[in-house]
Amino acid sequence: MSAEALTYKNEAGNTSFCFAAISGVEALAKVMMKTGSELAMTRGRENLLPIYMAALLGHRGMVSYLYDETKEQLTDSDRITLLVALINSDIFDVALKMLEAHPRLAYDRDEHELTALHALAQKSCIPSSVVDRSPPRFWNKFLIPFSGFKLARKKKLIHKQALDLIQNLWKQVILLDDETISCQIGKPWPLIFTAAERGNLDFLTILIRLYPDLIFKVDQNTYSIFHIAILNRHEDIFKMIYQIGSIKNVITIYKDGEGNNMLHLAARVLESPSRLNVIPGAALQLQHELLWFEEVKKVAQPRHIEEKNIHGKTPGALFIEQHKEMMKEGEHWMRDTADSCMEHYRLFLDMINSTYTSRSLFKPGKSPLFSKRVKPKVA
Repeated sequence: MSAEALTYKNEAGNTSFCFAAISGVEALAKVMMKTGSELAMTRGRENLLPIYMAALLGHRGMVSYLYDETKEQLTDSDRITLLVALINSDIFDVALKMLEAHPRLAYDRDEHELTALHALAQKSCIPSSVVDRSPPRFWNKFLIPFSGFKLARKKKLIHKQALDLIQNLWKQVILLDDETISCQIGKPWPLIFTAAERGNLDFLTILIRLYPDLIFKVDQNTYSIFHIAILNRHEDIFKMIYQIGSIKNVITIYKDGEGNNMLHLAARVLESPSRLNVIPGAALQLQHELLWFEEVKKVAQPRHIEEKNIHGKTPGALFIEQHKEMMKEGEHWMRDTADSCMEHYRLFLDMINSTYTSRSLFKPGKSPLFSKRVKPKVA
């Protein structure tokens, strides 16, 4: 195929090389690149570069190859857009290369005003399990016996790369003055509170270790990261409060506009039902909620236990009010479970009874079969 034909765009605006990038087949891309290196920089639909398309689909190998071919030709806008896409697809090795070559990417923003740290904060956790969605090579089937060890090693490596990326990005940001740092992490939305809401423990641990002042940050409701962790039942993040010493006495006195302290927040019904639904049965869910309430009570100020909010509710009263439906469901669940167990018990007794009273097991006027020991015959 001629070089001119390869640059032809279809109705959607994509070239054949765009489809090669989307396919993730590196060998195909390399053959096409021999006709002209400009193919990799020929934009497709919505002005997107082939490398960006490959990144969106998680083709790690293709992205790595195309980055080596185009890294000197990318604009600043291309780089930050690509970096965010790499983070969203968990392709951290290429992201680290980009940051090393262009440190200012740590505080550049994409078209949505997001920084690389914002993209990382949105993750529910730093991935320790990432799958390369590039097409498998035919010889992979011969490596199946060894794939378990290889996959475990790969998971560990990718997790480390993710942590390194967070740390390297944050080290660049904290070189700025405090006001600029606040702007970087606060716009377009405060990333530390999003990380706390998603349960992104590794992300918060790295940021706080290098910049402890983040502990005192509060959102528009006067909630710290610990308050948000309480609302969303993220135990690991909440337990960080035990590591900050006497500072926790300052944070635990924070209240929102309705006078709710930490214990009031623990009394609320879980804001993300999907997290509670992993626990089977309303009774066990209620038990989990009660244990969580007691855990938060350990760090609350003694006066907060009976303190009322502006609605006149103590944490205990609010807990009962918020979990009233769950208590009813728990009662029904316990009753249904007990009835089910009794029914199974009756069936079991009936089976045993029928076994020993069945006519097939008895001879008329005699004891049940096998009641006498059978003596072996000697030849």
